[in-house]
Amino acid sequence: MAAPSRYARSKALFDALADLPDAAAQWQALQAADADEALRNDVWALLQAHRQTTRIGAPIAAASRGWQPPAEPLKAGDRLGPWVLRGDLGEGGMGRVMRAERADGAYEQQVAVKLLRGRADADALARLTRERQILAGLRHPHIARLLDGGSTPAGQPYLVMELVDGAPIDRWCEQHGSDLAARLALFGQVCDAVAHAHARLVVHCDIKPSNVLVDSEGQVRLLDFGIARLTQGDTPDATPALTPAYASPEQLAGATPGTASDIYSLGRLLQLLVAGCLPAGLRGRALRVVIAKALADEAAARYATVGELQADLHRLQQARPVRAWPAGPARRRYVAALALQRHWLVLLAGTGAIAMAGAFTWGLAQQRENARREAEAAQQISRFVTRLFEGADSHNGAQRAADTPVRLLLDRGHDQLQRELQDQPAQRARLLDVLGTVYENIGQLDSAVRAYREAIALEAAAGPARHAHEAALQYKLAFTLNRQGRYEAAAAAAERCLALREALANTAPADMAEAHNAVGVTLSNLGRSAAARPHLERALTLRRAEFGDTHNRVAQLHNNLALWALAVGRLQEAEVQARRAVAIGRTLPALPSLHHGRLTVLARTLMAQQRLDEAEPLLQEAATLARERFGADTTYLHRVLRELGLLQAQRGRWPAAVTTYREALSAAEQGGDTGNPVHALTLSRLAVALAAMGHTSSAEAAHRQALAGLQGAGDPLGEAEAQAAYGQWLQARQRGAEAAPLISAAAATRSRLLPPGHPLR
Repeated sequence: MAAPSRYARSKALFDALADLPDAAAQWQALQAADADEALRNDVWALLQAHRQTTRIGAPIAAASRGWQPPAEPLKAGDRLGPWVLRGDLGEGGMGRVMRAERADGAYEQQVAVKLLRGRADADALARLTRERQILAGLRHPHIARLLDGGSTPAGQPYLVMELVDGAPIDRWCEQHGSDLAARLALFGQVCDAVAHAHARLVVHCDIKPSNVLVDSEGQVRLLDFGIARLTQGDTPDATPALTPAYASPEQLAGATPGTASDIYSLGRLLQLLVAGCLPAGLRGRALRVVIAKALADEAAARYATVGELQADLHRLQQARPVRAWPAGPARRRYVAALALQRHWLVLLAGTGAIAMAGAFTWGLAQQRENARREAEAAQQISRFVTRLFEGADSHNGAQRAADTPVRLLLDRGHDQLQRELQDQPAQRARLLDVLGTVYENIGQLDSAVRAYREAIALEAAAGPARHAHEAALQYKLAFTLNRQGRYEAAAAAAERCLALREALANTAPADMAEAHNAVGVTLSNLGRSAAARPHLERALTLRRAEFGDTHNRVAQLHNNLALWALAVGRLQEAEVQARRAVAIGRTLPALPSLHHGRLTVLARTLMAQQRLDEAEPLLQEAATLARERFGADTTYLHRVLRELGLLQAQRGRWPAAVTTYREALSAAEQGGDTGNPVHALTLSRLAVALAAMGHTSSAEAAHRQALAGLQGAGDPLGEAEAQAAYGQWLQARQRGAEAAPLISAAAATRSRLLPPGHPLR
């Protein structure tokens, strides 16, 4: 175990001494402590600061120099401008607090007047006025507003704050017996308020329970932004307010506080709120990880924004992986365990399919000449499934199989197949097919591709007798690769599927439609539009003949034809086809979420026509459907959000676009869908948004990462988009020598693959 940091040692010693009755007792105990002289000096300085009044922001700090209490303190009945003082509310480090009410006849209002320790000369009062104007702009339902301010006749500065009748958040939770969900909901309100202030360049600097009240309606009100320090325009010698138990290490060291300091204080507050109700198991461990990240000694190691902290808490409440969990084997086990909780039904269905296949095979075996061999195959499958669930977690023999992560079970099954059934290729291929399907259903696309390819190799080696099985696997492989943006490999698999089915004597029309659809989609994504359309039209004809005009599979073909028309710049045709697909989808209430992709395609056609007001609600609906059906950590949500981010970018809403792109990338990363062209292209679009916000270094890093992921990966048009984006970024920064080859390569690809007159040419 690593030795405690200097900060941790000093804090522990401070906590041990702070509650002793007086300075003499503290000094005596400090001298007896096991600490070096430098550490004792640091702790003594903290103890002295703790005994002194709380310090305040730049204008008020300047006003306090040389201040003496007025000879006749203000009392009930005295007036300050339009306010009449009605009595004391309390006194603290920043000064005296009195209740007051408006008395100028304009309207009735109860307020709290904070009489600050200081005398306001002309310069200090001017600075206080400027700060007060900024703080008065913090209009948020969970922030107690700053209403007025000035100086008393004796020169004492004061602030007039909204009066909040409530209890400190920790006491309120105890009084109401709040459970974890209620406490996190209240903490979320605090985060909303702090994020609002940070967006306006205001840092609170003193977040603690007594500054977070909960009113009679159960709503949080954050107090004392009047002593906060602004992130810009501070006086160099100003010292921010702090409460040692909630102050960040950099505040205690005397450094200028920033938003990271507030995040640390939020971590302390969260730690206090959940201390008595931490859940057991993974959820409790994840919550501790979130708190630990917020409380990191180094500011750079904490959450970058309050929004990131809130996002992790939201993931935790949805039983999804928190991003704070460190990378490595422990994280993989953690993510897999959560996946099992969400996708257990998929695994159960896949396992049931294997069992039913075994039983069905066994039944047929009684009626055929190869009865013994098929019965043995069924037994092998049964043994395989049984062993898959035996000893579910090799690291914990007592853990139940049902608690084992789906991904670990599937990986174990795949490993078993590498060792077993070597003399039964048909059975191995069948099981690999099932594994690939379940891998795909839980978003593990790389593993699905691997399983499909291994099964295809076994079927191909078996010769013409197994061509129908190979064709079905090639079809699955084509669409899995297509989802990853690996269009060249996807097209090869689709064309192999079609060739096999055309060579078979009795291929069903539905199977031929599948093959033509796969070829049409993959060729279209490669920019080979002239070759793609006949396949899509043939597939549509076959499906209409079999299913009629309003079937889900017919809607899929209209959607794919819309994508084809969009790729070649035929925007009106694309809109007609997309609307047909969406209209059919809306008539199928039993499958409402399967048309989220079609809503996205329709939105893309409208965006291409600059009809953004029509496109945005479609994308919002698609995102909602994707979350409901697949969760917040899949490639399905990733694809919707990347288009929503593009729409926000087209509207110049760059901060929103950055947030959306990052959520899209998080969905892909949490779902294991990275290292492919789709993920890389989203990175490229994030780079454009970051550049628009002036984040130069982050933008260039994202551009480079995107290009590395797209280079030669099988999506030439996606690679061209990333090359053009990075080239334009370089050109704008007078780096023409680096920009020229990228822009030239993008232009050459588009000229080769896109028809004349296409906007991108």
